[in-house]
Amino acid sequence: MTAHSRERIVTPIGIARYAWLKDPDTKFNASGVWRTQLIAPASECTAITQRLDELVDESYKAACRKVGAGRMKTIIRHPAYFQETDMDGVTTGNIILKLKKNTTFIGRNGETLTAKLPAFDAKGKPILEVPSVYSGSSLRVNFTPLPYFVEAHKTAGVGLWLNSFQIVNLVSAARDAASYGYTEEDGDYVYEEEVAADAKDVANTEAKLRAELKSLCEVAAGVEGKDASEVLGELAGGITSFNAIPFSRKTNGKTFSPLTDVWQKAMQRVDSLNDPVEVSSKRKPKSDPDVPW
Repeated sequence: MTAHSRERIVTPIGIARYAWLKDPDTKFNASGVWRTQLIAPASECTAITQRLDELVDESYKAACRKVGAGRMKTIIRHPAYFQETDMDGVTTGNIILKLKKNTTFIGRNGETLTAKLPAFDAKGKPILEVPSVYSGSSLRVNFTPLPYFVEAHKTAGVGLWLNSFQIVNLVSAARDAASYGYTEEDGDYVYEEEVAADAKDVANTEAKLRAELKSLCEVAAGVEGKDASEVLGELAGGITSFNAIPFSRKTNGKTFSPLTDVWQKAMQRVDSLNDPVEVSSKRKPKSDPDVPW
């Protein structure tokens, strides 16, 4: 390993473009390559560009020495970064860094090993499950400059080997109107999203349960000389609002139905009164008695 391969450089915050950081790009490499472009202000990258220019010069001189004086003029010096330009070809004041890392590498004994690409959030916490990073996301990257000479193409330069990255601001696939420059207007058309049939059924079931629960609590309250919210609190472990009881809840990986459980308790309470009222004959199956509240 050369001294250059151990060098690590950290960039300022830049904007990602053409990022393949969650799922590697397999178009030209079946094993996969993590890659991204980073667009950053040139004024904040002076030390980085100066160092990369030095390394490109060293790589070019080493290539010239390798091919000999007779072929020096054929060697092409490849830049390590590029100036960003707008649609008219005018420079924007930003530079573009093109970074990549193979997902596999060859070990010392010739075996194929799997590489890692550590990722961190804006607070510096490791990201265990990397999200999809779309163009426009704000990133910082840590990279290693690797001099190269491709004799077949007569090209010498420095590759930017991606070591890790930090997501400062994440852009998802679904962009809002503001990201496209739209603002709210005084118009007549307002889009109303249709609710799927199964979602409507769930909503109807929940509304029916809450209505029946309220009715049962009112009946019990009338017989016992209490108010409905007091009865509900006794049934629901202190919850006195009919709308505050969750319809479903996950605990330890299992899904429970607190609303259904309270509804069943209310039916049992009314059934135990001296003057029970007629309630729905279709009863729900008894829930787990150990349901946590």
